[in-house]
Amino acid sequence: MADFEPELGQMLFGQPGQQYSATTECEILIDSLRYAFEATLRSVGERIGPFDGPFSNSGAAFRCKEFGVWAYQWGDDYQPCNFYHTYTGLAIS
Repeated sequence: MADFEPELGQMLFGQPGQQYSATTECEILIDSLRYAFEATLRSVGERIGPFDGPFSNSGAAFRCKEFGVWAYQWGDDYQPCNFYHTYTGLAIS
C-alpha cells in the first residue's frame, strides 16, 4: 500500500489524500488502455499530445458503455475514481 501525496493544486482545492494498492498487472492494464486509447484517437485523425487525454493530468474525460476514464478534475466536484469498468464495478483511483 502506498500513500498518495497530493500536489499543490489538489491541496489548494481540498481534494483528499488516499491510500491505494495496485498490483503490477493493474498498472500494466491501465498503461495498456492508455496507449490503446491514444492510438485509437490518432488513427481517426485526432491530434493528441502527451497530456491531452483522460489518462493524463488534463481534466479530460471519456466514457463509453464498457468503461469510463477521468483525469484529475480541478474543480470543486467530488471525483470518486479515475477509471471505472461498467460490467465488473472495478474502480481505480
